[in-house]
Amino acid sequence: MPVPMKPEYARQYDSLEQFHWWFRVRRIILKGLLERHAGWKSGLRVIEIGTGPGENLQALYPSNVTLKGMRPTPSWRPREAACPSSSAR
Repeated sequence: MPVPMKPEYARQYDSLEQFHWWFRVRRIILKGLLERHAGWKSGLRVIEIGTGPGENLQALYPSNVTLKGMRPTPSWRPREAACPSSSAR
């Protein structure tokens, strides 16, 4: 059984994933790979498990897909977005 993340560390990680250069550059690379290989089709549904603070939901996927993100640990708040261009961004 996984050990829950401590709430203070979860808050720090949330901030790091939003602003730290490593996460920002990683998202740019991942988005490029997904655009080349995923074949995004309108109406496609994507689920991301282990979303962390949810930055990937907003940054990686095109606006024509429906997204759902899930966090498996209770110390994180759930996050869901219809698409990156929606008001959830």
